[in-house]
This record gives sequence, structure tokens and C-alpha cells, in this order.
Amino acid sequence: MKSEVDEIIKKILANKGVIGVIILNNDGIPIRSTLDHQTTVQYAGNIHDVTRKGRNKDYTMIVVQNPSEL
Repeated sequence: MKSEVDEIIKKILANKGVIGVIILNNDGIPIRSTLDHQTTVQYAGNIHDVTRKGRNKDYTMIVVQNPSEL
């Protein structure tokens, strides 16, 4: 399983404009990250708050990035 996750992370990181990958558990705790600790904690906290609020209001926000415009 770990090797599959590593391969997926490598594929994501290979995309233009991607600077890091963070995987959170259901409690919003980072369990894997390619970023430094401080940045990981900052993003994890912000994203967990947004997703928690989204679940409470029955919506999901998706951000789509166009790597060619970076």
C-alpha cells in the first residue's frame, strides 16, 4: 500500500505548478507530506477548517488548477 501511495504522490508532484502534497486523516491530522512541518501544519489546519465547514453545509469545494497558466 505504501508503495502505491508513493507512486501516486510522485505522479502528482510531476505536474507543473504542484509544490507539495499533504494527506490528512479524517481528523485533519497530516499523515504524509512532501512539505516542511510548519507549512504542512498551516495548510492542514486551513484545509481541515474549510472541509469541515463544507460538510456542515452540504457542499464540497473543488479547486481546479491550470498548470499552463502558472
